[in-house]
Amino acid sequence: MSKEKWKSMGIILLIFILTVNVVLLMKVTKELGDVRSKLSGMENNLQSRMDTISYEMRSRLEALEESQKKEQSLLSDSSLDYKLQGDKILVTIKAVPKEISETETLYARIYAGDQVYEEEMDRDGRVQIPVEMAETIRPVILIKSEGKTRQETLGEQYTGNMFEAQVYSTWEDANKEKWGYTIWISPGDYGLPFDPDQVEKAEFVVQNTGNKQNFDGQSAETAASSAAVEVDESEGESLFTEEAGDRIEAVKMKVSSKDQIGYYADLSQYADRNDSMQYLVYFCLTARDGLRFYTPYESVSDFCTDGTHSSKSCGSGRLVPVFP
Repeated sequence: MSKEKWKSMGIILLIFILTVNVVLLMKVTKELGDVRSKLSGMENNLQSRMDTISYEMRSRLEALEESQKKEQSLLSDSSLDYKLQGDKILVTIKAVPKEISETETLYARIYAGDQVYEEEMDRDGRVQIPVEMAETIRPVILIKSEGKTRQETLGEQYTGNMFEAQVYSTWEDANKEKWGYTIWISPGDYGLPFDPDQVEKAEFVVQNTGNKQNFDGQSAETAASSAAVEVDESEGESLFTEEAGDRIEAVKMKVSSKDQIGYYADLSQYADRNDSMQYLVYFCLTARDGLRFYTPYESVSDFCTDGTHSSKSCGSGRLVPVFP
């Protein structure tokens, strides 16, 4: 055979060997992919089983702890209910002791802030106690006899969560030079914490932050102002200062309903200032019985204008009672 034929056969053989290697490599790669997929499936299945076992163990442990608490409890049944009654919180307590002798008497004691209230419960193990507004309430059941007292705490309750409402704000037209402003109040888990028909007054409090907004994209300046207030964005701390800011009367909206009420104010007086200052808006509400609510943790809006440009934002927050 000529050299050219041997050369051609060599090339063909080389191509064949390379093709076989590529096919084998593809097969091995596929098998590795299948193995990885199976391992991943096994890992996910194992993790799912572990999560299921962990959840079942936690559930059983919680059930065991709850069972032990019931066994150790002095009561076979108990319930608590909280309602606003004027400027006080009406606490309704019901408790049924597992055992109580004829010489023992059932009492309810309530720790509300720094105050302590105690009253004897009726034959049905029920009592209603009005207490002063406080951030925390801790009811305790007492079984008293001469020289001996047995007691059980029903748990501490943070009242702010019960008597708050959700609020959000809207501008009359955020894209035009209109300054009509409305705040909407929605009931929380316990409904509205006040009677909408028993509101003495509602106000927006507008506070000057002292921060000057530049609309040309440059960094903002801080201007000295006797009306400026310090703004602390720390979570959980009240940003609201009642002593600082302009109070603008808010009018109840006619479209308000039982599920949602709104209060409106015209803030166009600030459009004429053209001072480029950033203003924060808070909301305050006072009921006729003297109970007050406000938005202490976040402003419900902010705005600024330099005469040519304006910036207005909407916001949301929580309307909470003012505790003494």
